[in-house]
Amino acid sequence: MIILVCAFFTNCASASNWYVRGGAACSINGNGTTSGCASAPGGAGAWSGFSNIPWSSIAGGDKLFLYSGDVYVGPLTVGASGSSGNVITISVTGGGTAHIDANGNTAINFNGHSYVTIDGVIGSPAFGGSTTMGISVTNIGASGYCAYEGSGGHHFKLMHVECSGTSVGSSQPDDNRGGFFLSASGSGKGGVEVAYNYIHGPAKSPFSNQKWGATCVTLWGATGTANFDDNLQHDNRCDQIYNDGLRCGANCSIYHNEVSHVDGSGHSDSLLIQSGSYSAVFGNYVHDSYDQNIYFDNLYDSACGHVRIYNNVINSPGGHGGINLDPEGAAGPASSITGCTGSSAAWDDVVIANNTFYQSSTYNVYWSGRGAVRNLAVLNNIFGQVSMGGGGWYPVYVGAGTSFASGDRWDYNAYSGTSIGYPTIAHTSSDYALAGLRALSPARELNGKIGIPLFVNITIGDFHLTVLDTVAKNAGMNLSSVYSFLQTDGDGKQRPTTGAWDLGAYEVSSLSGSQVNPPVNLTVSVQ
Repeated sequence: MIILVCAFFTNCASASNWYVRGGAACSINGNGTTSGCASAPGGAGAWSGFSNIPWSSIAGGDKLFLYSGDVYVGPLTVGASGSSGNVITISVTGGGTAHIDANGNTAINFNGHSYVTIDGVIGSPAFGGSTTMGISVTNIGASGYCAYEGSGGHHFKLMHVECSGTSVGSSQPDDNRGGFFLSASGSGKGGVEVAYNYIHGPAKSPFSNQKWGATCVTLWGATGTANFDDNLQHDNRCDQIYNDGLRCGANCSIYHNEVSHVDGSGHSDSLLIQSGSYSAVFGNYVHDSYDQNIYFDNLYDSACGHVRIYNNVINSPGGHGGINLDPEGAAGPASSITGCTGSSAAWDDVVIANNTFYQSSTYNVYWSGRGAVRNLAVLNNIFGQVSMGGGGWYPVYVGAGTSFASGDRWDYNAYSGTSIGYPTIAHTSSDYALAGLRALSPARELNGKIGIPLFVNITIGDFHLTVLDTVAKNAGMNLSSVYSFLQTDGDGKQRPTTGAWDLGAYEVSSLSGSQVNPPVNLTVSVQ
């Protein structure tokens, strides 16, 4: 019977567990078969240090264990690939954290290998959860990386890793350094997942060039498909960074991450989609970050599209702005693998729905004025206070060159009445108050409203609506038959299939709360 079963499955071969210890913990190099130290060279015991791993011995389905409490001198350079259904897993045993000293260089290099999972296992850091990861990386070089792949590898995972650096901010080509830099573009490639990681520098004041001069995650993995989930960045915590937070291109979803204190370079973007189609940013919490909180930057002279931005919470009182749609162009035509087409820069088919904005300095939604934004939908959002409205900034600033998907696709949004520029709430070809938007042809915001919703507890960053709210509760359009991806809220809670939806990222909570006007210089403390 066993023989018959294995004839139909490819992973029946016996997988092996292997062990590597830090060189200081086990100075004698063993045969890798146990976690203890060998008593003689080649005897039963762990390999001593990364350089002594005989990668030819490791096959698909095998697991390689680091040992908690040990310190390893990097790099960990992967030397073998698994296969679909038989990945190589690198993890930690011993119940604690293994430490990798990058020795002033790059700590982890996938080295062109595929179907490899690096998973430290301990902790889930997003939204203020655990920040104790099973693998901890320090002493990253100024031009090095916590983890790197740029040699053709694909279908790899990087999870439960803490990555911290101290090299101060400086100008670097396209902000690529410091954190994770991962490339897996190409037909049949992608398959990258970056999840449950904690990437951070030391705490510094806003705009300080003494912050870690890094980008938390850069992931390029265009596959040429019409999929939003060929590559994933989720449940990561990114904090105290000089350059960018989480970056991705085509065929990528960035979701359920917490990003804060990303600023200093003058173009520090907390969440960035660059030059790629079929991309989604949803369910994230961005707070106390400056410059663009969510930035869609199309460098190509082509139209990239099918963009979904929803269920996010943004609260950056001193931040430059919320969502910036910038089809800047000038880099020439796009490669077909990106899903971008044509000969003029644009973002096309853009849905911005059910987001909660609380405070920003300049705008909540903005078109840069370069290229074009086409087939835009702005629905069911809570637009918060804009503190620099007197300078010409308003919650929605889209310009006359922006076209909407249909006449009713700018509607059902709530606007704060506390912005400096109020009663002006939007700019298209001119500045408009709510009544002015409704007088346009086609009419905009016929179901829009002015007011500040009642949130559970803004001082601890809880932007769920309370049952006492009368501004956002049951004030939204039911989009379940229009955009299926919106059928669940930021918590994964099912939205109603019939009847009105609530505005913002979350359906109403049963909790009570109180809130009047937005506080000034709010700082959210994440434990």
